[in-house]
Amino acid sequence: MDVQNQSTVTEFTLTAFPVIRKLQISLFVVLLFTYMLTLTGNIVIISLIWADNRLQTPMYFFLSNLSFLDILYTTSVTPKLLACLLEDRTTISFAGCMIQIYFFFFLGTVEFILLAVMSFDRYVAICNPLRYTIIMNSRVCLLLLLGCWVGAFLSVLCPIIVVLHAMDVQNQSTVTEFTLTAFPVIRKLQISLFVVLLFTYMLTLTGNIVIISLIWADNRLQTPMYFFLSNLSFLDILYTTSVTPKLLACLLEDRKTISFVGCITQTYFFFFLGTVEFILLAVMSFDRYVAICNPLRYTIIMNSRVCLLLLLGCWVGAFLSVLCPTIVVSRLPYCYKEISHFFCDIAPLLQVACIDTHFIEMINFLLSSFVLLTSLVLTIVSYTYIISTILRIPSAQGRQKAFSTCASHIT
Repeated sequence: MDVQNQSTVTEFTLTAFPVIRKLQISLFVVLLFTYMLTLTGNIVIISLIWADNRLQTPMYFFLSNLSFLDILYTTSVTPKLLACLLEDRTTISFAGCMIQIYFFFFLGTVEFILLAVMSFDRYVAICNPLRYTIIMNSRVCLLLLLGCWVGAFLSVLCPIIVVLHAMDVQNQSTVTEFTLTAFPVIRKLQISLFVVLLFTYMLTLTGNIVIISLIWADNRLQTPMYFFLSNLSFLDILYTTSVTPKLLACLLEDRKTISFVGCITQTYFFFFLGTVEFILLAVMSFDRYVAICNPLRYTIIMNSRVCLLLLLGCWVGAFLSVLCPTIVVSRLPYCYKEISHFFCDIAPLLQVACIDTHFIEMINFLLSSFVLLTSLVLTIVSYTYIISTILRIPSAQGRQKAFSTCASHIT
């Protein structure tokens, strides 16, 4: 919002290189030798691991991937660095600079996360040796490795997008508030909508508070299923509260305005809490899968620590996936104050921005699709296994009881 008129930059000049030519040549030789040594060492490690069947274990699987990452990480910077030491003009194009920044931080982040995964692998191997092969099976190893790459991708993507769009911003007027223009003009209709929405909102609050109170008051309901259900009710309260109070206030006021800070805050929490709900629904389907398909191991697998970690994962995953689009939207210049909507949303905000927002819309679509499809696929897969297991239960009473445990989640 504060960015003033800027000239377009097509390339950058790197000025930290030594002026003395002999020193540049010496640095080139040292860096080239170090780079070749790094490449050779890591290639040898990868080759030895994949050539020896005795080394086909999780520890060496992660080690070979760490070596591969080390090759990519050094290659993201060193070749251009060596080229600059030999050239008189130490320049890099704008696109090349952005790509180098992204891969430098992205690959470095993957390495850090992978090191944490490797420490977890060693923890399981030493503290749970008898269950090591069961816990760290090939599927788990691949999922952990995929998690490293996806986590790094999401964490580094946001700063790069902010930098890219900051470069495009031209001189624009500062917007301090927005006007919501989607409300009906007829006053009586506004009052009617206010009454209906207020009744629905109070009903939602009351229903969810009753559910939470009943679950926490009854010791028989202190199970993972009801733990997640109470958190879902709590989320439902927060989700509706992120929009409804301001919506009700606008129906009673003549000026349907919201401050810029309030608008961005509402946008963030609307998407953040909605994303937490979607991920939590996938977690609840996994809980039902374990309860029905692995009933004897249910209390061991879904212990209190695992439940808390899964819940924490919902919040952290949603926080990371929604943070990037919201930061980008908050940094955009806006030409108009009128938003054609009842509350602040990313889509109508992008419509009143002064720059081309197709790239932001694409990123927002990809992130939203990733969260929705991942949650949906996990839920469908879980219930496929659940239905398959239930249909194999011989007694009708047993099948009915199994289906009834899924009712709270399905509804």
